[in-house]
Amino acid sequence: MVLDPNTILWGFIQRLAEAASAAAPTILCGLVVAGVFRRMLGPTNTRKLFGVGTWRALPQAWAVGMLLPVGSLGAIPIALEMRRVGISGGTILAFAMTAPLFNPISVVYGLTLSEPIIVLSFALGSLVVVTGIGIAWDRLVPGTSGEPPTDEPVAYGLKRLAAVVVAAARMWTGPVLGYCLVGLLGVAIVGALMPSGSLQFALNHGNARAPLTMASIALPLYSTPTVVMMQIGSMFQHGNSVGAAFVLLVIGAGVNLGTALWTWRSYGLRATLTWLALLFVIVLTIAFAIEHPLYLDGQDEQDHTHAFDRYTSPFHEGATDMASQVAFRLRENTALDGKFGLLALALLLGLGAAARLVDRKWPIDEFFTRGAEESFHATSLGGRPLPPSVIGGTALVGLVAFSIFACYIVYPEPSETCEDMRIISTVTVTAAMTGDWETAERHLKIWEDLSRKLEVGVYLREFALSPERKRATENLRVQLDLLHHVIEDQDRDEARQLLSVLSQAGSDCRSSYVAAASGHLGGAD
Repeated sequence: MVLDPNTILWGFIQRLAEAASAAAPTILCGLVVAGVFRRMLGPTNTRKLFGVGTWRALPQAWAVGMLLPVGSLGAIPIALEMRRVGISGGTILAFAMTAPLFNPISVVYGLTLSEPIIVLSFALGSLVVVTGIGIAWDRLVPGTSGEPPTDEPVAYGLKRLAAVVVAAARMWTGPVLGYCLVGLLGVAIVGALMPSGSLQFALNHGNARAPLTMASIALPLYSTPTVVMMQIGSMFQHGNSVGAAFVLLVIGAGVNLGTALWTWRSYGLRATLTWLALLFVIVLTIAFAIEHPLYLDGQDEQDHTHAFDRYTSPFHEGATDMASQVAFRLRENTALDGKFGLLALALLLGLGAAARLVDRKWPIDEFFTRGAEESFHATSLGGRPLPPSVIGGTALVGLVAFSIFACYIVYPEPSETCEDMRIISTVTVTAAMTGDWETAERHLKIWEDLSRKLEVGVYLREFALSPERKRATENLRVQLDLLHHVIEDQDRDEARQLLSVLSQAGSDCRSSYVAAASGHLGGAD
């Protein structure tokens, strides 16, 4: 299939907008954390946080990275601040690669998608990668650390909070914006040029080259931690390559073209190529090593997967009226957190531009630092002033607590998710029966996503998922996958035959969750 220019254009626009809305919340979080480092913790305490000069530097980089809900784009402003305060390149890269891979939301999500041993093995393998790269980098590229700058202390109280916001806004209007755009352009270009569905058959377990295939395209495939966990879960459901799934996690979610560009500008081309070579060699070695040991016995290997359709063109051959389709899909599919994130980033962009203009005549830093000594007792406990390390640490703990709280918002009570599934199932079945394939396909994907949210919501509240519930959701997703094939063929007769089975699977799934929670059968309906 050869894409025409019109398909490439609208495919590029849709994939760019989708990636931007998914990345916006994590970028916003990364900017806030970088602002906290600069204006609350300060250079000295930031270096202590990452164990500069001690053997704990890499483990502390993992720990901080795993606690912060940022993706590979959101890690960029934090990496810039870490470099500014003189932290070594190995520690920065260890943090920048760990933060996008695992956070409280994605780990809980991952535990419901596959066997815990697989998730834990992936986590251990990822730490081996970042450790190896961090140690090798500091030996092969010495001299990447430096002395911390002598930043003036910021006045306590509202001034310090304002200083954090202004610092985040300044970073966003600086190089960070460019690096993030490069990262987003990578996935948009791939999504515009690769024909729809072209990755469906290349990543099977039986294909010995599957990890290499994934490695060849993973770098520009920016993905958020939660989305990549969903895709990995889909790969295991379809019996696809375990090694390819690991490559997708570490390279697809852990780095992006923006990270590579920042490394190039910060440390030079030779150092960047060394880093990428180490990354691919270590990741591929582990990927081929775990392919068979972690492949589940008795797994029903299917001949293809739709897990990677989001990285190819969103339009099939012969598609028409693509502009209106893009507008409708973005309006319907953009999540609330993505809309909020984009709005907040737009406001930060305006604030940052205004701050740079004002700074030309009235230095803003002088305003924030003026009266710092007099305000020393403004935030105190029992008559003792709270040091910057306590205030900054409290802010970071608050971010972690917020990310845990957000888990319960993103993954609500089973009864609420089941009601959403009931509504979506009605729309999907009706659209498929009437031949409205576009609506059926769109809502089918929402239905599948809700089935995974249902599992995670229970896991968060009960810390376990019973075999009966797991079988019910897996059976539902099998039927949804069969309907996806029917939608692709646009076979209305076959759709009618399948829909009754699918409706029953949906009803059984809802009942298995809500009945157990409410104590009576049939509670879902």
